[in-house]
Amino acid sequence: MKKFVFVLILAVIITGSISAQEFRHWLSGEVSLIGVGARYEFMLNEKISIGATAYWHSFFFFWNSAGIQATGRYYFLPNGLYGELGAGFGTVTNFDEDSFFVQITGFMITPTLGWKIDIGKPGGFYINPMIAVPIVLGKTDYEAFSTEQGNFKVGYNVRPAIGFGYAF
Repeated sequence: MKKFVFVLILAVIITGSISAQEFRHWLSGEVSLIGVGARYEFMLNEKISIGATAYWHSFFFFWNSAGIQATGRYYFLPNGLYGELGAGFGTVTNFDEDSFFVQITGFMITPTLGWKIDIGKPGGFYINPMIAVPIVLGKTDYEAFSTEQGNFKVGYNVRPAIGFGYAF
């Protein structure tokens, strides 16, 4: 019974903070050095949001990453500095400890730090500079000049990007 009461109180708090917000849905596209992505974000309250993202990114033609993820964000400042954690499926390519080119596909976790900047009045058009580090826990799909394929590896990448979007 105590759990039910706690869940009910939590639902009322979240619902009350949602109804007090003017803009709850945020759509954006992102671009990086060589890459594109799309993102949706739903504000649960003024500090917490959930969403989804899909992207493909290349950093100097050899550090590539692609992924589709569910995300959660916490805003340290309202509509400003945020931390995000994404979880989903993806792939990264980079070099392993023997300097071989390797592609790793599997479960992806992506910590992100960014800044959402409203252009003009709050809500509406915004820009979103960010830096993300996709980390993939998976198996090697391809390792050039090596017979080792299908081994478990942890791969990472660096993904600086800027998003442009609109709130409604």
